[in-house]
Amino acid sequence: MRSLKIAGTWLLQALLAIVMVGPGYQKFTGPVWERMFRSWGYPDHFYLVIGAVEVIGGLALLIPKFTSYSAIVLAVVMLGALWLLAALVLLDPTRRYSRSEYRLLGIALILAIVNGFARPLVTFFSIPLVVLTLGLFLLVINALMFGLTIWISGELDLGLTSTGFGATFVGALIVAAVSWAGELVLGTE
Repeated sequence: MRSLKIAGTWLLQALLAIVMVGPGYQKFTGPVWERMFRSWGYPDHFYLVIGAVEVIGGLALLIPKFTSYSAIVLAVVMLGALWLLAALVLLDPTRRYSRSEYRLLGIALILAIVNGFARPLVTFFSIPLVVLTLGLFLLVINALMFGLTIWISGELDLGLTSTGFGATFVGALIVAAVSWAGELVLGTE
């Protein structure tokens, strides 16, 4: 189990490195970044500084000795980006949100409510089936909760649909796999 956790951590570090190095590299090669940073009110060539920090920080994530320091520096850069996003987009009173943005938010809220309230109840009342199937019935419960989310979002006309139980089951497996990987790496404490 420990080796699986280490492998998962390395995989997430590699993915995060790719996510950071890619846009950092683009800041050196794409002319759009210079215009964007200038329109945001930053000094000339500041986009190159941010690009260098992203590239070096992303690569440093892969070096065990520098991983923690790199993660802190990249977190500060991402907090700055979040602050900029909040200042430019979220706090802009002239911004109008599209229907699809509200739909995605609604679906996420429904999934959170279903997993927070309905899933524990269904799991509790199906303990005998879970024990009898050695835990495999939990996959069916995941599919049922995902199906409930799809049904509620369909009733609210949010656009989330499924072609049947098989597709819903596969979707629930994907959600469960992503959740499991996150818990494996981040822990449940």
